Amino acid sequence: ADGLHRLTPASQQELIDYGVRTVIDLRGARELATSPDVFASSRHVRYVNISVIGEAAPDAKPRRWPDLESLYKYILDERQEVVKAVFDVMTDNAFPVLIHCTAGKDRTGIISALMLGLANVSHASIAEDYALTNRHAAPLFDEFRAITPAHRLAALERNLEARPEAMLDTLAHLESTYQNVPGYLKAIGLTTFQITRLRDAIVVD
Repeated sequence: ADGLHRLTPASQQELIDYGVRTVIDLRGARELATSPDVFASSRHVRYVNISVIGEAAPDAKPRRWPDLESLYKYILDERQEVVKAVFDVMTDNAFPVLIHCTAGKDRTGIISALMLGLANVSHASIAEDYALTNRHAAPLFDEFRAITPAHRLAALERNLEARPEAMLDTLAHLESTYQNVPGYLKAIGLTTFQITRLRDAIVVD
C-alpha cells in the first residue's frame, strides 16, 4: 500500500476485520514525522517500522539515483540487512500482513516483487502488476505534482512512472546475480525454513 496516515477509523476497522495482523512500514524518520502511520500505536495490529532506504545525515544532501532501476538494485544489493529484517518479521506469525511506504511503488514494489517471485510468478506478470501503480496511484501522484517546485517536476515525473521495463531490468539483475528469489533470500541470510514458511503462507499447492 501507499501511506496509511489518512485512513479513517472506519477504514482502519475494515482492515482489522479483514484479519490484518501486521503492518510493516518501510518509510524513513522524516516521513514518519510528517505522516504518522495510523496503526503505530494500535492495540489490534502489530506495527513495525523498517526504513528500507535509510536516513542521510542531517547536514547531508538527500541521496538521489539516476533512475529507478538504480534505486531498486541499491535496495537489493546494498540494503540486504534491512530487506532481511522485513522478511524476518513476515516469518514471525505475521500474516495477513500489510506492507507500505509513501507511494506504494518503489520500496513496497521491491518487497512485493520478491514475494511474487517466491511464488514462481513470471517476471512479465510481476512487471505488469507493478505497472498497475500508474493507474491506481494516479490521484496520489497528482498530489505530489501539486506540491513539487516547477524546477523539480521533470525529475519527479521520471520517478513517478512505474515502467514495466524498470522492474524487468531489476528482476534480470536479481536473476543474473543471485539465480532466483530463493537464491537471493538465502544470500541475505534467510534460512530454508523461513523461505519455505513464507512460500507456504502465500501459495496454495
